[in-house]
Amino acid sequence: ICLSISIVLYKIQKRKEQVITERSNTVSDKLNNLQNKYFLEVHDNSHQINPEMKISNISEDTLLLKDIISENPKLIFYFSGLTCESCVEAELLRLKEKVKDIDPENIILLAAYENIRSLFLLCKANGVNYPSYIIHEDSFGLNADKQQLPYYFIMKDDLRMKDLFVIDRNAPDITEKYLDIIVSKYFL
Repeated sequence: ICLSISIVLYKIQKRKEQVITERSNTVSDKLNNLQNKYFLEVHDNSHQINPEMKISNISEDTLLLKDIISENPKLIFYFSGLTCESCVEAELLRLKEKVKDIDPENIILLAAYENIRSLFLLCKANGVNYPSYIIHEDSFGLNADKQQLPYYFIMKDDLRMKDLFVIDRNAPDITEKYLDIIVSKYFL
């Protein structure tokens, strides 16, 4: 009986150690992700956009990005065709809620897609009611672009990215807090 109890206690102890190790690894991974995100944001904040960057709207009209930006701040949500679709849809749903606090004309969706039809279908399926465009370049050339990460930023007529925020799909509460801050800082 003592031997059986010892074996059971040993197995329980080993399982506890395994759970602690798994949790520690999860926390470490989350910390590494947040650290990476932070460095991307710091490195690319205030990035100057090419004033001649071409974009197309859903009607396939070609414009310059500078022509749709005014002195009033615009919240821009950017992603590429390689960004996970469920991540993009989650942000579109989040933005649908924020439209209550931000005039839809002050939100711009920019996507690096191969064709306008893909963007049109995405917008239609998700009830997007704010201006949406594809950019003709592969990306803005940020470090976040190299990792296919979606992000938000504020832009005014100086064409500088301000308050860049790289989205972490595993931390939706942080994204929500970012948007709350942006709303109070620029749109109230």
